[in-house]
Amino acid sequence: MTKLDKIWFGTTITWCEGQQNPGWISCLLHADICYLCRKKVKKIWKEQYAVNWDDISLDGKLTLTGLNIMLQRAATYHAEHLGFGFTQTSVYNASWVLFRINLELIRMPEWCDQVVVETWPRVVKGLAAYRDFIVTTPEGEVLCRATSEWFIIDLTSRRPQQIEKYVDVELYTTDRQAVTRDIPTLSRNTDYETLFEVIPKYSDMDMNGHTNARKYFDWLTDAMHQDNGKLNPTFVQMAYFSECTLGEHLVIQRNTSEKGLYRGQKTAHDKTAFVAMVEMSNGG
Repeated sequence: MTKLDKIWFGTTITWCEGQQNPGWISCLLHADICYLCRKKVKKIWKEQYAVNWDDISLDGKLTLTGLNIMLQRAATYHAEHLGFGFTQTSVYNASWVLFRINLELIRMPEWCDQVVVETWPRVVKGLAAYRDFIVTTPEGEVLCRATSEWFIIDLTSRRPQQIEKYVDVELYTTDRQAVTRDIPTLSRNTDYETLFEVIPKYSDMDMNGHTNARKYFDWLTDAMHQDNGKLNPTFVQMAYFSECTLGEHLVIQRNTSEKGLYRGQKTAHDKTAFVAMVEMSNGG
């Protein structure tokens, strides 16, 4: 029989594949696990942030990058709280990576505003775990709704893994759905022209050994400004197709046939790093 490990409340539990009851009942009787059973688990996580000077753009409003950093932080803290964050997955040479995020933007907060980020795991489908977010004012005004898709990758092969090999995320999911509008499908149109070039630097890297997801929003923001001159998006979809490593050369491009469509293309192998779809408010 094959030994299997799974993370439960941050504790690694081992059992043999094929056992009728894979050790859960006996494990629950163990004093350490019983202590964890008494832990107050928060299925919905809340974080409050101030919009700081380095989070805003020329117009004094929160940037897409600043928003994405807040969402990433809340997701990271919640995953750690639930026992399947980087602290736990790294033991198995694995890590969560963001594959796609959809942002429904109602109003961007301004400098010195306080915002509350709520987040929760919603569902697991195939290789992807879905995590939703709602950003509000402390008084409850909704500013942003978001839904995201995450993979667990092996840090050596860089390939997505079956999530259930590591954790039963569905033990902690909540049916609540943040984004109720239809999510558009990314266009496969390939009519692009280059706006500018970038080379990821050391300061852009994270512990997974690739460019952090927030940096892509810097590139997207610069592309939107160069292409359109106005930055008033109401919806953004960012899809990460290929990780960008230190020193890789990319061209940031806009689609010449479809307005609001951008991509980052790695020049060495003509491979798409990301595609972003942006919807603007009237006049945007």
